[in-house]
Amino acid sequence: MTAKIVFAMLVVLSIEEPVSAATFATPKFSDYPVVEKPTANVSEPLLKTPKDHEYQSTIRNAAHIGKVNFAGHYVLSAVGCGSSCSMVFILNAKDGSVYWLPFTVSYTDQADQGIGKEFYAFDFRSNSELLVIQGSRNEHDDNGLYYYVFSHGRLQLVKSQRYPYKH
Repeated sequence: MTAKIVFAMLVVLSIEEPVSAATFATPKFSDYPVVEKPTANVSEPLLKTPKDHEYQSTIRNAAHIGKVNFAGHYVLSAVGCGSSCSMVFILNAKDGSVYWLPFTVSYTDQADQGIGKEFYAFDFRSNSELLVIQGSRNEHDDNGLYYYVFSHGRLQLVKSQRYPYKH
């Protein structure tokens, strides 16, 4: 009887191991591909919220530059909100909709290196829905790497990895 229980536990553990490892794998840009070709022209921004109107010059400038740089048909751009603080908006090149990340991103010297050898607060590609954010969100002392997927106007956290503090 004891041997059957031990065997059953070993079977369960051997099944859970690969699933657990796959769950915590670091997301890659190739995991979230965009199949459409990048949009050639950027629509005029639709300024709907008070924040859109406050930053209308920056948003319109991003639209007029006309470079789709994120997830097939979006223009991702940052606005400074302090010495190491950024707010990010995502402009839909097809219909002009403006989406703001629901948090600011800040970098402090307590963050580890993370993306490559140099610090980049945002890493993204024109052919992927993955957005990698490095730093602290809303200055909450949560320095780390945050992997988000942006699809159909929604931002979803798929993985986060906190940094250890440097001493």
